[in-house]
Amino acid sequence: MTKVKRLEHADATKLARGIVAAAAADGGGPVTVGVAGADGALMVLERMDGAPALGVNVIVAKLDTAVAGLKDTIERQGKGVDPSDYNDPRITTFGGGVVLKDGPNVYGAIAVTGRPPEQDHALADAARRSLEG
Repeated sequence: MTKVKRLEHADATKLARGIVAAAAADGGGPVTVGVAGADGALMVLERMDGAPALGVNVIVAKLDTAVAGLKDTIERQGKGVDPSDYNDPRITTFGGGVVLKDGPNVYGAIAVTGRPPEQDHALADAARRSLEG
């Protein structure tokens, strides 16, 4: 029997708070962070002081896109992909959503918004790498 990795709420909270701490420490702008389980549904949301409220909607789109597409959202950015092609308003081509995989199994996603997409991606990816170490 294969054991499937699962993201627990405590892990999701730790990831989100770690990203907020990193964002606060690096002197960049405020961010909104979301962590989702394997189904793409939001488990934890952290919004720094000064982060725009619209970021909450962007977080949900990045999480949905990462889980549904089985890859990081930055891989769609600048590739001539139009979100309307998917006929799903939750799909985005903004970087900052990363998928959490254990082999072929998706067990969650992390999303960051509030900075340029490459910086959002870097913060989310650093959190993902912390799970591996």
